[in-house]
Amino acid sequence: MKSVIEISAKGKKYSIPNSWNLLSKDAYLALMEDLVLFSSGRLSVGQVKVNYVARTLGIRIDKVHDDADLANIVWMAEQVTFIFLVCYPDNDAALKDLSTEDKDKYKRLSPEHIGGALARYLRTQNYKYTLDGLFCSQLLPEIKVGRATYKGYSINSDFGALTSSLVAQQWLEARRISSSPQMSKEKLSLLAGILYCPIPYNIDQAKQLAKKMFKLELAVLEAIAFNFNSFNNFIFRKTEFSILAEGKATRKAITVDADAKLYDLSGYGLGSSSEVEQLNLITYLTILRNKLIESVRSLYGAKMKITDIATETGLPLPIINDII
Repeated sequence: MKSVIEISAKGKKYSIPNSWNLLSKDAYLALMEDLVLFSSGRLSVGQVKVNYVARTLGIRIDKVHDDADLANIVWMAEQVTFIFLVCYPDNDAALKDLSTEDKDKYKRLSPEHIGGALARYLRTQNYKYTLDGLFCSQLLPEIKVGRATYKGYSINSDFGALTSSLVAQQWLEARRISSSPQMSKEKLSLLAGILYCPIPYNIDQAKQLAKKMFKLELAVLEAIAFNFNSFNNFIFRKTEFSILAEGKATRKAITVDADAKLYDLSGYGLGSSSEVEQLNLITYLTILRNKLIESVRSLYGAKMKITDIATETGLPLPIINDII
């Protein structure tokens, strides 16, 4: 799908961002306000998209009375594919034999707007929409609370190299909070305090900052959480660190309670516990990945069967074969 939608209307050319990464801070926050309403059932998928297009074009949708103009806005909204994914029954079973390109089309466009026999069949299914939370961008580099401005963590994936200013303990504690099934405003404020806490990271300082973050509107706090979770999804689905989401030991290491010690790296000559806690996130993940690979190769070198290695590590057989 195109990352920018180019449209000509009445002799003018318009560009509509079709990617999370291309949103400005203001555009992201405005969209998140609508998504909070969508989550509570007060806005439909179509309304969210129409509102997004109208804001991008500088149009007040309540001032559009001409049916043709409204139809054009609705048509443009149908081209926006980055916000939602379409989810079909049984984990998209109807799409399993499609090519990657075709599957992406059916995941991002409503079957109502696609021709063909498969689309006609999918229209009869009980499909739903979910947010497409997978991107690598810091859309809220700064947060203003009252007169104070707090700088957030950085993310960069330029030239295929992932970098971030997050440190290991900060990231682990943020993951613990964000993985809660119910995110109250108190938890969202604590998550914001953790993520916007200056380095060197300190949980006590993060908790003090959380008290200030509680003053923010719910949509802003939701936007901070969604941005962080989308970055995590990117790490474990689009980078070499995806292997860490497979192994038993590393899954435990990256979901450990924030109050527990970091995965015991100090015994490997990497410094004291407090120093290890301040390891850069990418360094920390690289160490975990290397340790997992080393453990697989060590077990294989000890003549353990590949199937037993899979049982021991929790890794799928194809990944083990790639490692050895």
